[in-house]
Amino acid sequence: MWTIDLAPSSIAAFNNLVNTIRDQLGKLPLQIQVTIDFDPNADYPKLTFADPEPLPEKLIEMMFELRKASQSSLEKEPGT
Repeated sequence: MWTIDLAPSSIAAFNNLVNTIRDQLGKLPLQIQVTIDFDPNADYPKLTFADPEPLPEKLIEMMFELRKASQSSLEKEPGT
């Protein structure tokens, strides 16, 4: 696992991406591939998200299977 300290503006950019995926593509984030990079003009680590496009159908099926398999881990309390 990697941990990256990010500025709150990265969260806003991610939220904008999720809204774009929903509103313009009618998809869930796990159905999309996107280019993630760091903003070279920021004075702090700030992510950018670009070029969202749908995954091939076979990969979308796999993503839903992975989501289902990981659901119990996501519902655990931290540290348990």
